[in-house]
Amino acid sequence: MQEEQEIIGPSSPKQSLMLNQFADTAILGGAMGSGKSYVSLLYPLKFAEDPHFRGIIFRKTTGEITAQGGLWENACEIYTKIYGNAEELRKQGKKGGIKIHIKDLKITFPAGGSLKFSFLEAKRDLLKHQGAAYTFVLFDEATHFTREMIEYLIKRMRSARAKHKKQMV
Repeated sequence: MQEEQEIIGPSSPKQSLMLNQFADTAILGGAMGSGKSYVSLLYPLKFAEDPHFRGIIFRKTTGEITAQGGLWENACEIYTKIYGNAEELRKQGKKGGIKIHIKDLKITFPAGGSLKFSFLEAKRDLLKHQGAAYTFVLFDEATHFTREMIEYLIKRMRSARAKHKKQMV
C-alpha cells in the first residue's frame, strides 16, 4: 500500500488570500480554531529562500510559544517536514535541512535566513530588540500587545540586503 503524502499549505480561501497578499502590514482575524496560527507559520516560508531573511514571531509569554502543541512545536514539525532536519541529514551524509536552535527558539533555513520566536510581556521587554534588524515581524494574538510595542518593532524592520519586501503581520 502506498503511503499518503501530506500536503502543507493553506487549507481555506481566507488562508490563501492572506499568504498571497503583498501589503506592508496585514491583519488576519478569525475565531479560535480558524487556522490563524497555522497560516502564521506558513507565512515565513515565502521568504525562506532569502539568506538575509530575519523574521521574528511574538507571543505575550514564552510559555505560550513553547506550550505543547504551540507555535514552536508546530514550526519545528512543519519546517522539518518541508526541509528535513540538518542534524539528521548530516548523520546520513547529506546536506540541507533546517537547524533548530532550541535554546534561542530560533530556526535557520537551509538558505541561511532565520526565524526567531520571542515574547513581549511588558514594555521593558522591548529593550531586548534594541539594535535588531528584522525583515518580517508577526504578532500572534496581536490584541495582547500595545500600540507602543508594535510601533517600536516597526522601527526594527530594516535590511538593505534582504531580497524580499519587509512585512508585519
